[in-house]
Amino acid sequence: MGKLIKYDIKGSYKLFLTIFIVAFLANLGLYTRIDKWPRPLIYGLVILVIVTMGILTFALSANSFEKELYEDRGYLTLTLPVSGNKIVAAKTISCLIWTAASSIVTILTILIYNNSVLKEIYTKLSALTSVKTAIFFVIINLLIVMISLLLLIFFSVALSKMAVKKKKLSKFLGGVFFIAVIALLGYIDYLITKYIPYTININLINDGTMHLSGLGSLGTTSAESFIIRDGSVVINIASAIYNILTMIGLFLGTGYLIDNKIDL
Repeated sequence: MGKLIKYDIKGSYKLFLTIFIVAFLANLGLYTRIDKWPRPLIYGLVILVIVTMGILTFALSANSFEKELYEDRGYLTLTLPVSGNKIVAAKTISCLIWTAASSIVTILTILIYNNSVLKEIYTKLSALTSVKTAIFFVIINLLIVMISLLLLIFFSVALSKMAVKKKKLSKFLGGVFFIAVIALLGYIDYLITKYIPYTININLINDGTMHLSGLGSLGTTSAESFIIRDGSVVINIASAIYNILTMIGLFLGTGYLIDNKIDL
């Protein structure tokens, strides 16, 4: 699988480096406009550049899987003596690597504008005795959301490729599958958080203690699977398990389609 990741990164590094360099230089150019342009305008444009860079990074990473199914290089990748699961895992890891690189560019941009910002953020967060616990759970939640979304895109593309051979129609169908599946999974998650309202509450302000809580009557809690509220990280237990199982299911399902249902 390591060779697949290396192959994927080698084939796309020029594109991503171009995006990162352009974004960094654009923000560097905006930095020279300080005291010449209104600061709110400059900061707004900086945020726009950063968000655009992040969206492009994620979108192009996801699109690389589509190329494996619809372009000539797919004949090489999909005929290699590796399982579909390894191909999906390699694509996912490559996307995470480029996303991490995008985050580094973002941090460098923040340091250029104000090298004390990160220190100030850490100082404020340090007021919470369990700041590391909070950061850990936030990062884990973001990773689950990102990986699940990426795998959902992969699954939709593979499903559409299996259903329709024509490229244009298959791409359209892939979008329909994506919307339908994400709506279905989201609604199931909503029902789970609504009717199984048992949570793990981690107190961040006092001592970082962890305790279970739940409401006596079903359906009387807000449908939220992960929030930080009143100095505590609140995680719906059933929703967390469901989201992890969904992520695993999308991964295995996409691998299965590649191995058994997609005909090049």
